[in-house]
Amino acid sequence: MGSGLLRSPPRAKISPFPSERTDKGMVIIPSRRNPIRVAFVDCLLGTGKEGGADVATRELAGRLAERGLFIRVFAYGQGIDLRMPSFLRTAPLVRELTAFPLAGKRAMRLAEAYGFHLVHLNSLPLASLYRSSLPVVVTLHNIQSQKFSRHGERGRLPLLYNPLVRAPFHFLENRSLTNVDRFLPVNRSMQEFLHREWCVPEERITRIPNGVDTALFRPSSRRNRRVIFVGRATPPKGFPDLLRAAPAIQAPILVVTTKMSRRAAARARGAGMEVRFDLSHAELAPEMAASTLLVLPSWDEEQPLVILEAMACGIPVVTTPEGASDLVEDGVNGLVVPAGNPRALAEAVNRLLEDPVLAASMGEAGRSLAEEKYAWDKVVERVMAVYDDLLAGRGR
Repeated sequence: MGSGLLRSPPRAKISPFPSERTDKGMVIIPSRRNPIRVAFVDCLLGTGKEGGADVATRELAGRLAERGLFIRVFAYGQGIDLRMPSFLRTAPLVRELTAFPLAGKRAMRLAEAYGFHLVHLNSLPLASLYRSSLPVVVTLHNIQSQKFSRHGERGRLPLLYNPLVRAPFHFLENRSLTNVDRFLPVNRSMQEFLHREWCVPEERITRIPNGVDTALFRPSSRRNRRVIFVGRATPPKGFPDLLRAAPAIQAPILVVTTKMSRRAAARARGAGMEVRFDLSHAELAPEMAASTLLVLPSWDEEQPLVILEAMACGIPVVTTPEGASDLVEDGVNGLVVPAGNPRALAEAVNRLLEDPVLAASMGEAGRSLAEEKYAWDKVVERVMAVYDDLLAGRGR
């Protein structure tokens, strides 16, 4: 996760959520004549159920519009109207089996009818029921079949990740493979899974990571001896491990979240943690930059936006192999500890608290990496190169 769950204020002039809305989608006004017309499909934008993947979609769409592309974002109530209960449309896992396939089909048909040049999806099940006549790109923030296999191997959530649950996801995701022209996995693990397990040719896979606003998230001269956690205060984010590690951590802990049970909130405050809810990106950035380090002990991640934001702020990260993804190299820009090990977590955090020179060195390495590989302008250039490649063969 990342601050993907935190509310961002609308971007000036160009926004996926302008005041003018139509029944055909949310419009981002282009800045030049006759632009490439791209239909983004992200069902959850504007529903209050957004996660990190949806925030990444919103940022990417806005920045592509700043480059002169005409962008329209199709979401529930904005071009996609499904007469089904909210639970079926928005509940995790359930939505991928019910609403997303129907929503993707409807959005792609609208894109064809209204003269778009390309469709960009943010979830693989959106492509499962329809083969569009337009080039279709999908950014892969996760692959459920891969997650099921990974959790099954590690004995996690056995009731959820069992063959009866895995089968329908595997079926839908396999149906999507022939309906997508280019896959954009955000990390190396998914790239390898596509090629190894699903035999997707390498020429149809382009790994493009999430981006980060390196102007908003930047180092600060003000630095407090403090640890910050950003994300849902839930087991997949490793929050119970942080609670168990907290008594041994030798600094205050700031928890920034949008979701926390009453029991977890009581335990957090009992452990001396400061808890803050629903910070905007503008509010989060200075709090992040003023902290000594970010801690994210997740056991279920693909590429957390919050780690990118910490790197851009020039602070080191203590995380797990799952949280590290392609972002954190142990001993270079952070420390990687086993998931589910509060003792190792506390020891790693204290090591950085007690060695400010090491923490500063890791923070500088993270900032350099964020500027070099993950700044939004670099990510947008790579996405536009994919668009150009797909459209070149269609006479555009």
